[in-house]
Amino acid sequence: MKKMSGVTLMELLVVLVLIGFVSTIVLDSAGNIGISLNRLNETYEEIREEIPVRRWLIDVIGSSIAVARKDTVHSFKGTANYVKGITNMSILGDPGKVEVFFIELEPVGEGTAIYYEQIGFEKVLLSKYSGKVEFSFLNSKGEEFVEWPPQRALDGSLPRLVVIDGDSVTPLIVEIKQRRIPMRDLRDTL
Repeated sequence: MKKMSGVTLMELLVVLVLIGFVSTIVLDSAGNIGISLNRLNETYEEIREEIPVRRWLIDVIGSSIAVARKDTVHSFKGTANYVKGITNMSILGDPGKVEVFFIELEPVGEGTAIYYEQIGFEKVLLSKYSGKVEFSFLNSKGEEFVEWPPQRALDGSLPRLVVIDGDSVTPLIVEIKQRRIPMRDLRDTL
């Protein structure tokens, strides 16, 4: 008897079914990879926009200047939603010039907006976060406060750390390097 070479119909059907399974798995994975890449790109863009804001906040708050107790007009003050002080690293002014700054956290819909203001300039939106964001203040002993100064006797002083934290935010911890300008010199610079 003569042997026939070739592929049977059953073998052909099995190969087609296997190709169908493999292509389904590959195409489904490719779609998920596309979705994952889009999410990764969105996250990257958010982080890229957030880096300068974090640097500005670290520079402005971190270079806050302590004043004499009697000079309450220029002393560092803070609440859960607001920080006011003087700095020589302002965002809008000339570098090195002592300026009064205000940073405000305002609720916007389901999130929080961070605004920066400086005397002589309009209020500027720095960033928006989803969820609630608040300031807190730590003294040199590590005690946390929601207002600064926590006592009248500490007017003119600075907290050791200012923390910006919230529901969906990686905490920003700003260390303040203690600086002091004598009151008469400060009045000359402002």
